Amino acid sequence: MARQDQAWKNAIQALFPHALEFFLPSLEAHRDRTRPFEFLEQELRAVSRGVRRGGVVDALVKVPLPEGEDSWLLLHVEIQGRAASGEIPFPERMFSYAARIWDRYHRRITALAVLTEPDGTRVPDRFVLEAYGTELAYRYNLRPLAREDEGALLASTNPFALAVLAAKKRPDLRTDAQRRQFTLDLLRLMRSRKRPQEERWALCLFLEGVLPLRNSSEQELYWREVEKMEAKEEEPMQQISVAEKIARRRGRQEGKQEGRQEGRLDHQLFLVRRLASRGHTPEEIGDLMDLSPEAVRALLETPPNP
Repeated sequence: MARQDQAWKNAIQALFPHALEFFLPSLEAHRDRTRPFEFLEQELRAVSRGVRRGGVVDALVKVPLPEGEDSWLLLHVEIQGRAASGEIPFPERMFSYAARIWDRYHRRITALAVLTEPDGTRVPDRFVLEAYGTELAYRYNLRPLAREDEGALLASTNPFALAVLAAKKRPDLRTDAQRRQFTLDLLRLMRSRKRPQEERWALCLFLEGVLPLRNSSEQELYWREVEKMEAKEEEPMQQISVAEKIARRRGRQEGKQEGRQEGRLDHQLFLVRRLASRGHTPEEIGDLMDLSPEAVRALLETPPNP
């Protein structure tokens, strides 16, 4: 589950404007685009202390508003798996976070809860306390993926809609062959829509985390197809994709087992460096890639290829 959690977190950060447009279009339309948004990782850890959690991925984002330099609000995002997981009910956890965020910042808060499993439709969209004439109701934006229309997701030009579609379809894609074909179809669709390479890379990373291929033969088939797609790129952009990097090295040893092994190691090294450049710790990278923190550190110390 840690791999899926990290995949969601990476996708939200890499595609944040698109995620905001998909889930909260009114906020995306209103935010001040002349000032950057900011992910408050350290601050989130501080407000999370003592809150009993249940497999939740969270983010706290400072979103600037156009009313002035000191105008901004806090967006609290939770990606929840099974609705019944955790020591306390999900609505109560949402309220606990909101109370702590308000106590720390005294700023306006909007919250988004995305329920990724089919049972997410049973989760209420508010937390209510009531006793003897006193009432408190905390309502948050709730998006169960089970209620999303697959046709609308596929037709949407927003790249984050394809990430949502993949997460919604995950329970139905039980075999590696099904996952490989579905992933390739989404990547081809992104290419046909001429989405920037950085967006394709972000979606590719998300799909690897949410729809992982366990069989080595299926992984090999997948990367061969990705290489073919990426080989059509006329000019590499600033970020070299995983597939391009593998293709370059494999091209020097076509058909050799050593070349295939080197390609897999090169892929792994690229992913580790990419995640580290985004501020992830060796422990977080290890959770995502099924590596020990020591192995991650060793990869980060590997000299770059000439």
